[in-house]
Amino acid sequence: MNVSRVCHQVFKEISHMIEKYGIYRPCSLSLQQLVDFARTGDQKESFLFMKKELLVRLANTMKEIELLPEPLLNTLSLKIVNGWFIQSFCDLLKFDKMDTTEENFLIISKNLIFGKGLMELKNSCGSNFLNSKNMQYFLNRFYLMRISNRMLMNQHIMRFAKLSTFAKHEVDRIKTNLDVVPLIEDAFEDARFLCEQSYLTSPNLKIHQINIRRLAISPGESISMAYVPSHLYHIMFELFKNAMRAVIEFHGSHNSEHDLPPIQVLIVKSHEDLSLKASRFFVP
Repeated sequence: MNVSRVCHQVFKEISHMIEKYGIYRPCSLSLQQLVDFARTGDQKESFLFMKKELLVRLANTMKEIELLPEPLLNTLSLKIVNGWFIQSFCDLLKFDKMDTTEENFLIISKNLIFGKGLMELKNSCGSNFLNSKNMQYFLNRFYLMRISNRMLMNQHIMRFAKLSTFAKHEVDRIKTNLDVVPLIEDAFEDARFLCEQSYLTSPNLKIHQINIRRLAISPGESISMAYVPSHLYHIMFELFKNAMRAVIEFHGSHNSEHDLPPIQVLIVKSHEDLSLKASRFFVP
């Protein structure tokens, strides 16, 4: 049997497994379900769930990549990314038939360079193509799947693995009592640093807190919730960057931070959820 026939057979088997797992839908999990499992779940149950769920998610992502336009599929960067997905899929397949007591269950994680493939496509086809509804729909699903996969992997690692580098995964772990205000202030200060580098000035921050469950916030009291710290940080960081730019471009960069209107953040905690609003104007 020559090499080409062997490669063809291996590729055929991999394609069959991708089709097999690609027909399943990824399991939708809430934060509450993840928190509850972290408290009561065991390693065997997590192993059984993760080894199938990650295969399903990778297969679904690869099936969606196959539907991308030909110009994007032909970019070198996307070919590399797709190869990483296939390699990760094959690595995870090794655990498909393993006994559930296997302790060396390793999660395959790759640093994707998908954005480079998009830049190549933009240079060759123009930005209008990337702004199409179909492409935006794909990108939203692609990055959402990447975020959720990383979150699932880190939840498993932090719960059951014995690693010396826990800090690497801690930021992606659900914190059941996350103090919202200090995290928002950190995101604001980091955004302010970038703003002052570009405009030599920046607006201030003013935070308003309302706890409907207690009708008022006592001095020094904080609002907390169950959430992933890194997710909230990145959301607020991006909001602050946009808000600062809007404030300075509207009011002028010649004004000092005392002359610029502050960015107002309203935090409202109800009986069931928590809402955050960032604005140039505070609406009580």
